[in-house]
This record gives sequence, structure tokens and C-alpha cells, in this order.
Amino acid sequence: MNKAEIHIISMRERLNNLLSWQHQAQVEAALKRRTRKSQDPVITGEQMPYDEFDPCEIKRPRQQHRLDGMRGCSVLMSRCHQQSFGACYLGVVAAVVLGMTMVLMWLAVDPVLWALVAPTHQPQMSLATCSNASAEDLVAGSGLELPAWLSARWLDPGELSVLQPCQPRFPLVLQSTCTGDSCARTLDEWLASNATAVAKLKELAVSSGALLLRDLPGVSDEDFELLMLRLRIPPTSYTGSIGRRELVKQGSKRTITTRYPPSMVLMPHIEFGNKKTRPEFIAFYAKHLPEKYGETPLVDFQSVWERMDIELKLKFAKGIRFTTRMYPERPFYWIWGEYASTWKGAFGTDDADEALRRCRAMSGITMCRFCMDGALEYVMEFPAVYFHEKKHDAAVLSTTFGFWNADLPLFSLARFPGRLGLWERLHAYALLRLKFASTYLDPTPTRATFSDGSGLTTSESKHLSDLIWDAAVIYPAHAADIVLVDNRGTAHGRMNVGGRIEQRQVVSYIGGEYEVPNAISLSLEVTKAE
Repeated sequence: MNKAEIHIISMRERLNNLLSWQHQAQVEAALKRRTRKSQDPVITGEQMPYDEFDPCEIKRPRQQHRLDGMRGCSVLMSRCHQQSFGACYLGVVAAVVLGMTMVLMWLAVDPVLWALVAPTHQPQMSLATCSNASAEDLVAGSGLELPAWLSARWLDPGELSVLQPCQPRFPLVLQSTCTGDSCARTLDEWLASNATAVAKLKELAVSSGALLLRDLPGVSDEDFELLMLRLRIPPTSYTGSIGRRELVKQGSKRTITTRYPPSMVLMPHIEFGNKKTRPEFIAFYAKHLPEKYGETPLVDFQSVWERMDIELKLKFAKGIRFTTRMYPERPFYWIWGEYASTWKGAFGTDDADEALRRCRAMSGITMCRFCMDGALEYVMEFPAVYFHEKKHDAAVLSTTFGFWNADLPLFSLARFPGRLGLWERLHAYALLRLKFASTYLDPTPTRATFSDGSGLTTSESKHLSDLIWDAAVIYPAHAADIVLVDNRGTAHGRMNVGGRIEQRQVVSYIGGEYEVPNAISLSLEVTKAE
């Protein structure tokens, strides 16, 4: 080591000692000032106020960081915190008060959020039914002779998840008493040799709204599809379908129902209610039951129409408009692929020109085009009323309610507060508000309005939600349950699912076809009161 290197090391040690001494002197001076301040509350102009000195901001040599500098900083840090505690406390209180004020203001502005936070108590529901007709009389009146291993009945109140003020008399339950794995073969043999039974079973499904086959051990989802074909219900394709449908296996006609988020209540709807052409029947098979909830509610839409306010009836009768967007493969399919159908999947082709041709071939189309973002968009307009020719032309509300606004499903959640905790309800609120904020945030980007472009108001949404759920039948499924639903007059939905959504496996089958009219006319009769 030469003399120059020795001189540099010596100068560095002297500098470190000087800085350490200065640092220690500053800390000691600060402690003395603090001691004098505590003894004498009068501070002269010559004394430096303690607040102007922050020992934690002193530039300390790195070599002394673990020694006296750290001890001095830690001692005085506690005193800094003690002195600023009052200001911090006031800041926290002010922030809490401001946050609560904003929440209360939002609650006052948004009645939907208020209904979710403080749901009204549901009154005790009556066990009375809307009809006194017996299930046996209904079957006998249809001319169907049931085999000895089948019996007809209605659902008992104890089998229902929710009781209504007037419990609707559907679905009609055909209870099986067969045992073992031979039930599927026994049912198939009965229908194969009895064409009358095939026709009468479909008539019962229409007259009662839905037909439930229960306690059929050994019946698989493949047997379920064979049963639909045995009932001579031709399969309908999902052309232009909004939600993604996954075939159970290649070549089959049955599909797995769309797995929407478990906290959502899928509003009751007519299948393909956003299109003019719909399937005549939709059937469900309970392949695997969820841990909790996850029922498929059935709703009598004829009853909903009959009890609807006249002003809202006129709006639906004039016509409704659905604007549907089909995402391209990228990038939206990477984000919403589990829920949304791409235009390639919806129209069964990779050719854009062929997809456009198939889109324009659908009945009721007023516009079909490709957008700049690669999405295929189509618009349909039609009345929201169907006259059920197999029910003496009874007027039936015929549409879907999952695409109007966030208010309808949120009011539905508020109606069943015991199913979801407060945090889950708030999460659903944020999710649905985000869903309707933009089509790009929506996994099933369809928007519904009236023909004039107006939407449902909050009060109309509340009124409609009450009508729908007052006419609903909500019951937990049994394993291997098969329910055949008249898609012209009975709507279906999905309640929130408890536990993992993957555990709920429901297989669906759609078949037959019908169309809603192009236009309808309503007349208002005014008479003098007696």
C-alpha cells in the first residue's frame, strides 16, 4: 500500500468520525430542546420549535445506521407519532364521515342499491293454490292412461324452495315407482308402443305449463335425448344464440347450460326471446346437483301478462327491439369465451360472408352487419306478446328479461336476501352495473329496448320483477329429474348457485318451432261504472 492510499483512507476515517459527531450532536441538541419544552411551556423566539426538526430525515453515514443514529431516530419517532396522533385521528374520522355521506347519498339516489342493502321483509306466504284442480283429473281429462308404475300429482309445499301468495299448479309431476337400472328401458318401451301417450304427454306439458318426470333411477343424459326424440320433438339449432352452448358430445343434440357467475340470478325468460323464431319446447335433465340452491324457476308468463299495468302492456304490445353483438375470436373470446358465443360459433361457419347470409336469413331481422371491431351485430323488432293457439289464443308475455337493465336482476336478488350475504349482494350490484355500462364489458352483449328506443324505468322494473316472481315456482331438483317446459307460455331461469358452479350440471334440449306475430293490435274498452 503506497502513501497516497494510506492518506485517502486516513481522510475517509476522519470524515466519518466528523459526520458521526455532528449527527450525535444534533440528536442530543434535539433531546435537550424537547426536555426544555416539556419543563417550560413558554417558547422564546430564539428557540427552534420541535416541529421544525425531524430526526428521521437527518442524513446519516451508512456506517452508523445500525448504531447511535438508529437509536435516536427510534426514540424520537414515537414522540413524533404521539404529537401527530390528533391530526391523524381527525383525518381518519373525516374520511369515514365523507365515505358514509357519499354512500348515503348514493343510496338515496339509487333505490336498487337501497333494496339490496336493506331488503324489505317478505311476508309469510300462503299455502293456498291458484287452482283446486287435481292432477289425476287433469290426466284423466286428457285421455292419457298411465301405466301402473307412473302416478300423477302436484308438488307439495314442502318440496318448494319458496312459497308464493298463490302457489301456481305446475309443473305436473309424473312420479315413477320403478326401481333399478331398467327404468330407462321401461319408459322407452312404453312410448315406443303407444303413439297416443306421446301426443298426450306433450299436451299435458302445454296445458299445465311444464311436465316433471321424477324418480327415474338409471336414466342418463343420453336416455334423456332419446326420450325427447321418442316424444317426436325435432331438435332446433342454436343459430344466432347469445350464450355459448357446449355439446355434451360431438353429434349429439343436447347441450350443457351456460355457466353464468354463481351469484347471479338469471332472469326468467322465453328461450330465444330475443328472436322472432323460438323453439316450441325446452327440456332439462339434472345430471349433477349443486351444493346449494341453483334451482331452475318456472314462471307462468300468461299470469304475468294478465296482471301487468295497462301502460306497460301497451309498451310491450307496440314492439320491442333487441340489438345483439357476436364477438370475434380475438381478443374478446379470450376474455368472455366461457359465457359468450362468437359469430363463428353462433352461425356455425368460419366464412364471414356465409355468417352474414345466415344472419340475414333469420326471421324478423331489420339489420345485420359487421362492425369495425370485427363483431357481427344484428337487430330484431317484434311484439312482446304471443297468442297461444293451444290455449284458446290466450295472450302471453313472450320475451326475455336478462338484457333490459341491471335493475331487474338486482331487484330479484333483493327479493331473496337470505340466499346471499351483504357482501355478495354488493358484488353482484357492481358486476351487473359494470355489465350494462358497455357492450364490451358484457359477456353476452345484447341490449333490449322498446321500439322507440326507450327502456324500462326503475319503477317499471320493480313492478315487472314482482309480477314475475309472484308467478314463479321454485323447487330443488332431484338427481335425474327431467322437466319438459312449454316454451310458448312458461319461462325458465336460474337461481343463484351455492358452492362451485362446476358442480351444477344441467343438460338442455330444445325442439320444435314457432314464431311471434309481426304486429298486434290492442283495444281498450271503457264502460260506465255501476
